[in-house]
Amino acid sequence: MSIRGAVLWLGGIAVGRESRLEDVLATIPRGAPAVLLYHYPDLIERVRGHGIDLYCASHTHGGQVAIPFYGALVTFSRFGKKYESGLFHEAGTTLYVNRGIGMEGGPVPRVRFWARPEITVFDLVPKPDR
Repeated sequence: MSIRGAVLWLGGIAVGRESRLEDVLATIPRGAPAVLLYHYPDLIERVRGHGIDLYCASHTHGGQVAIPFYGALVTFSRFGKKYESGLFHEAGTTLYVNRGIGMEGGPVPRVRFWARPEITVFDLVPKPDR
């Protein structure tokens, strides 16, 4: 993708298609800024250090139900509270886990407590030429 002359690689993985991650990573043009979208933060250990500059995830809802000074009670991430929400830096990859505006479905109670909903806006700017 080219935006005002700047190249940006934008890719994603569908839930249930995680086995395709290596194929997706192989499509990143050398030196291009790269953004990966995936519902869960659970791929961070597989993508860090592989040319992904920004990895955007959600799913945890910031815990959806949280306790002051502790945070999420449950995140439904394989990492537990480690990436419950916010900004993280892992070996050259920035991970942002958005709390979202909705709630988990299914048998989980449809409630949010002390886990403010959020919409995040990123301004992506090219690195200055050196």
